[in-house]
Amino acid sequence: MTGAIESQADIERLRAALASVPVLRDRPRHAWRITPLSGLTNRSYRVTSPDGSHDYMLRIPGAGTDRYVVRGNEIHNARVASAAGLAPEIVHADERSGVMLARFLAGAKPLAAGDLAMPEMRRQIAGLLRRLHESVPEFRGTAEPFEVIDRYLAQAADGRLSRLRMRAEAIRAELAGLDVALRPCHVDPVPANFLLLPERELLLVDWEFSAMADPMWDIATIVVEGDLDPAAGEALLDAYTGRPDSRRHRKLSLFSLLVHLVAVSWGRAAQVAGNRSDELERLVERHLRVLEAAL
Repeated sequence: MTGAIESQADIERLRAALASVPVLRDRPRHAWRITPLSGLTNRSYRVTSPDGSHDYMLRIPGAGTDRYVVRGNEIHNARVASAAGLAPEIVHADERSGVMLARFLAGAKPLAAGDLAMPEMRRQIAGLLRRLHESVPEFRGTAEPFEVIDRYLAQAADGRLSRLRMRAEAIRAELAGLDVALRPCHVDPVPANFLLLPERELLLVDWEFSAMADPMWDIATIVVEGDLDPAAGEALLDAYTGRPDSRRHRKLSLFSLLVHLVAVSWGRAAQVAGNRSDELERLVERHLRVLEAAL
């Protein structure tokens, strides 16, 4: 085993996961090279055989994630996306434990926010999302922003968040007058969930929140988490739709605020579930500051 495992509890969960996956338990534990990978809530590892012939990504759900992730939906949707060529192959997935094993893509690089400064990368992302929204069979589950926000707040409401949620009712009222057509959506396409392969192909990973939803949710998430300015965000949307549309631009700005509210509500729920990382606290405060300035 290489790299640093954070705690004894992590080690025990890793041992249990290795023993639960048939393709991994076929070899003794010491026969695998195991390297921790980064992640905000879940624990992920690269698991490789000594000769490199077997190379996997093992995902173990973080504590408390079962409060807001429906694993059966995630597994189904990830497999649908993989079959469509939009996600890595899922080798094994257990709905009850949430343990998932996927092919590790050697040489793949997660995107960073700075990568989205390149117009060509934004066009490539727009094309991938258009394929997801228009060509993929129906996903399991539905996601509506206010329902998701309220579900998180039921677990973790505080004064600041409750005030922001009340102010967001004006957004709900304006969105009610705009068209909504539910499509298969990732719902969390932050830059790090895009993998750029050596041949320049893009794939999406981490389908925990995927569902039938308004496609603008995916576009707005990229704008917010990619730190795009209004002009770049509108250019991304225009590349996605194929033409400028002021009504769609307005809808994007409204959904961008909802993405901030979803993110901060999820962050507070994750903290209540036991995730006390400094990175998560910084995420929560960043989204709170944006919302308090805008609402």
